[in-house]
Amino acid sequence: MSLIANTAPVAYGSLGTPLIALQGVTGLDLRELSAQAGRILPFFAVLVPFWMTWAFAGFRGMLEVWPAALVAGIFFAIPQFLMSNFHGPWLVDVVSAVISMAAFVLFPANLEA
Repeated sequence: MSLIANTAPVAYGSLGTPLIALQGVTGLDLRELSAQAGRILPFFAVLVPFWMTWAFAGFRGMLEVWPAALVAGIFFAIPQFLMSNFHGPWLVDVVSAVISMAAFVLFPANLEA
């Protein structure tokens, strides 16, 4: 389960260490590497909450909470894309996680009004 949950943020790791190491080995531009990873990973960031919920609660359980999974995924993916493309690899997952958690907390718990 940990490997599934770590799918979207693994490229940035601890403050961008994997991309910084890749840049050191290849000599490629760090911001370009960050931007390219940031263009690929948001799609996975949206899928991971669904995948995790399905793995833990089954398909029916996932269908019951899909709006919350969508909020968590989208509010992780968008900041991930923006930070990786316009800032660099250093704070991508920290900012994305904080914004995703804040959005999830503000998300209404009961949609059956």
